[in-house]
Amino acid sequence: MQLPTLEQMERDLILSRLNHMKGNRTHTARSLKIGIRTLQRKLHKYGVPAGTTGKKKGDNNAAAI
Repeated sequence: MQLPTLEQMERDLILSRLNHMKGNRTHTARSLKIGIRTLQRKLHKYGVPAGTTGKKKGDNNAAAI
């Protein structure tokens, strides 16, 4: 079994938190104790488009895109 990379773990945590905060990026950044611009850069890096809540359409439990 292959362990996830640190980058994968970071992405999953950010998307999970974004989902928990119902897509509110300001609250997500605060809960992660990072700046909003840092969060925006990371979401851009992971290919998460603006307005995304952190879950797939039709998937009520997922935190990944």
